[in-house]
Amino acid sequence: MAASNDPKALGPAPTRSPFLANDGSMTFTWVQWFQSLYQRVGGGSTDPLNSVNVRLDALNTRVTNAEASITVLNGEISTINGEISTLNGQVGDLETRVGAIEAQLAAGFSGTITTAALTALGSQGSMTFTNGILTGQVQAT
Repeated sequence: MAASNDPKALGPAPTRSPFLANDGSMTFTWVQWFQSLYQRVGGGSTDPLNSVNVRLDALNTRVTNAEASITVLNGEISTINGEISTLNGQVGDLETRVGAIEAQLAAGFSGTITTAALTALGSQGSMTFTNGILTGQVQAT
């Protein structure tokens, strides 16, 4: 309820008071009530009601469009969150693989490599490594 000192506050119509004074003019009580009513509806500075309704309709349309956009954005955010989860899983897999490669590199190469023959009628050679150390060699010819 509006405060009593608010110029736009409007109490119930003073129906128990006479509307007209003995001289035919409106009574002070009713004049006050109508002035409060006039202030409450915006006085002389407010837009006509049909203009206010047009503005309200335009605002309702904007709100409806904004809500639809928010719904679309929520769907896109959900999709992006799913893609982020997938990427995080792939990053985890890559980190595991890189760790395994780094461990193998730290231990050194173990295996045999073939060297090319030195002449057309020559034979291939090989080098065998264990943990990065040459442990055997067959000379190419």
